[in-house]
Amino acid sequence: MKNVSRVTKNFYIPIFIIRLNDMKSFFTKIYNKIVAVFKQGLEPIQVFKSILIALLFTIIPLPGTTTIILTTVALKAKLNLPIMITFSYLITPLQYALLMPFIKVGETVFSTQHTLYSVQAIMASFEMGFFNTLQKLTFEIICGIAGWAVITILAAFLFYYIGYFLFFKKQKFTQTK
Repeated sequence: MKNVSRVTKNFYIPIFIIRLNDMKSFFTKIYNKIVAVFKQGLEPIQVFKSILIALLFTIIPLPGTTTIILTTVALKAKLNLPIMITFSYLITPLQYALLMPFIKVGETVFSTQHTLYSVQAIMASFEMGFFNTLQKLTFEIICGIAGWAVITILAAFLFYYIGYFLFFKKQKFTQTK
């Protein structure tokens, strides 16, 4: 019986060591992938693009979706995600401040009239009917997204070219002298 237990111990110890090595390599791979996300996009133009995209997508009038959108865009475009998320958290109050202006621009795009301006109007609308109010609020959000899209497309080109010429053309010009 003693002989069997020794064999069993000798048999299981190498398998346990192999599994620890597999786990170590697994965690090393995960660590390297996380570090790669923090290191990617550290050139000045990539940082500028990261901040610009974070600004434009943070102000979307859909609260709670910014982090998911920024993560998707950052991973697809290989931009610096930590910079984008940090900047996004810093300018989140701007999202709420621009909600009504975006809705008004969206109303202009759709040629409609805004009906739910205040909390009292929303409460009164809920008393008249739950689904009717949800329909109106959904349309308000769609108007806000349309307004955001119109303004953001124009602002993106404007901010990109102004920033590019201020920071990067100037830098190239001084390097050539």
